[in-house]
Amino acid sequence: MSKKDCLNLNNYATKANITLKDYRLLTIDEHKNLLNIRNKDEVREASLNQDMINLDNHLSWVENLKNDSTKEYFAIMYHDEIIGGINIFNISTKLKWGIFFEDNISLIIKSVIPIFFIDFIFCTYKSPSIYSEIKKANVNAISYNKNLGFKILEDKDIITMQLKEANYMKVKDSFLLKKIVKKMQLYNFEIKRYYEN
Repeated sequence: MSKKDCLNLNNYATKANITLKDYRLLTIDEHKNLLNIRNKDEVREASLNQDMINLDNHLSWVENLKNDSTKEYFAIMYHDEIIGGINIFNISTKLKWGIFFEDNISLIIKSVIPIFFIDFIFCTYKSPSIYSEIKKANVNAISYNKNLGFKILEDKDIITMQLKEANYMKVKDSFLLKKIVKKMQLYNFEIKRYYEN
C-alpha cells in the first residue's frame, strides 16, 4: 500500500463515531456487551469456535492477551455502543483476520468497517497478504471476502482464503468498492490500541 493511501487512512481518525477499541481496554460492562453479541446463536454458528463463552473465561483470556503481540482484538463501537468485534492474529507469520457483527447492523456499516480495517492491516503490518478461515456453510462471509479480493486457497469444510495487497488495491478501485470507499467519508474512524495507551 502506498504512503499516500496510508496517509489517507489518517484522514478518518479525527473525531470518532466508529471506534475499534482493543479488548484489553474495555470496561467490564463493555466486555459483557461484547459477549452478549458473540454468544448469540447466529454469531456462534458462523464462528470456528461455537462454544458459549462465559465472562470469567473471557476475562482470563483477555488478561493473557496483554503479553501476546501476535494478536489484536477490537470491539467495534458505533456511537459508543458495541456492535461487533474484529481481530487479527498470527501477526508475525500468516496474518489472519476475523469479524462479527450484531445481526441488525446496517449493510453500509458492515461494509465500511472491513475496508477501513484491511487498510489499517496493510499500512501497519506491511504484510503482503491477509488470510481468512471461514466455515464452508458461511456463504455470506465467503461471498463478501471475494468482493474484497480474497481468493480461495483450500476448499474444504473450512475454506482458507487469501487477500494479496496488490489484488486488494485493484478491487478497491472497482465500481462496487469505489462506492463503499466513497461512503467512508460519512464516518469518522478511530483505533484505540492497547500498546498505544
